[in-house]
Amino acid sequence: LRDDLEEREASVAEATSVLQAAIAGEDVPKLEEAIAHAKTLDVDTSEGTQRLESLRQAQADKLEALAALEKVCEGEDLDLIDAALAKASEAGVAEDALAKAKATREKVVEVLEA
Repeated sequence: LRDDLEEREASVAEATSVLQAAIAGEDVPKLEEAIAHAKTLDVDTSEGTQRLESLRQAQADKLEALAALEKVCEGEDLDLIDAALAKASEAGVAEDALAKAKATREKVVEVLEA
């Protein structure tokens, strides 16, 4: 009985540690796995669940900003392109996508100045 209790305490401690490490990171699948494991041991997962929601929202914001950026880059409205670039940069859109949009913006400037 004592060994079982010590083993459970060690499992709970490990699950808590893994959960805290996942909360500190940005890896959604790793956090989901840590939450699921912690729940099996009745570890409080509220902080992990909040972090997971936050990461998912950040991913959704990033995708939305990228889609908006790609759409405005099809046009020639510099103000819209600049606003979409700023939002995409703030949302953490990948640098290569931002660079591509900036190059498109420069082409629009050249066309408008011609």
